[in-house]
Amino acid sequence: WVIVATRTPTGLRDPAEYLRIAVAFRHGDTLRFGGGGDPSAFWPPGYPALLTPFVWAARQTGGASHAFTASLVNVVAGTATIALAGILAQRWLGPRARNPAAWLVALCPGLVFWTSTPHTETAFTPVFLGIILLAGSRDRDVPVPNWALAALVVGLAVLFRAPGVIGLAA
Repeated sequence: WVIVATRTPTGLRDPAEYLRIAVAFRHGDTLRFGGGGDPSAFWPPGYPALLTPFVWAARQTGGASHAFTASLVNVVAGTATIALAGILAQRWLGPRARNPAAWLVALCPGLVFWTSTPHTETAFTPVFLGIILLAGSRDRDVPVPNWALAALVVGLAVLFRAPGVIGLAA
């Protein structure tokens, strides 16, 4: 799907901006609205920061475009989403629920579609599922390191998308 559907986004839209910001981070620049002018916090920096080392590596090897590199990162994030959904289903509903839950997530049209575009959703979802996995437990005694790690992952989720703050409720 990624090989066929990935296109380089253009204009002042989120996917193009995420790629532009990743390239700017690669050069040590800060977030700027529309590529110039004053510094801005309009777009969350988490996803472009995640893409930066991969964009750098693609440039060094002379290989894939920035959009295709982002799609490959999204493939890994989407695969992690499928695995985490299966683990959560197994933990909450039992072993028989693991595979059907993983398949339902794997075949979800939205997840498949967003994999080929540089949007934050594909990378945000496994981070948020990780919060739930770390914070959720069948018994009441969640180890302290899990709470600390869950708090760090909530901070990371907020850097990807502001709704990540909902992870505090978990």
